Amino acid sequence: ARAMHGTYKTAAGVLVVTPDWSKTHFAAPESSAGIGEGTMTVQVDGAGRLTGALDGAIGAAVLEGTVTADALSATIRRKDPSDRGFAGTLVGTVAGDRTSGTMSLASAEGGVVRTGTFTLSPDPAH
Repeated sequence: ARAMHGTYKTAAGVLVVTPDWSKTHFAAPESSAGIGEGTMTVQVDGAGRLTGALDGAIGAAVLEGTVTADALSATIRRKDPSDRGFAGTLVGTVAGDRTSGTMSLASAEGGVVRTGTFTLSPDPAH
């Protein structure tokens, strides 16, 4: 088992509409929600199961996923599902004691999209 901590940074993402929906008018509300920085804590058990938490710009969220020798992937879901906040996925690369990667997030209604980057390092307290 091991513990990691780190930070993330998010920015506005782009909502891509496929050609077969090109005549559909969709207007996403302008919003600064979910843009900024935050913290992450991650625990990995001996079987490679990942759990963790995020806080900061996207609000309180939890992580559930897996870690292999060189990769990490997880779902990001709301700590409180009724808050209608951001959820999505996280993927990363494990290189030595550092892990880095990307996040893809959307608001509960799907109209506000965020992308982000993160870095994790071993938690010295564990």
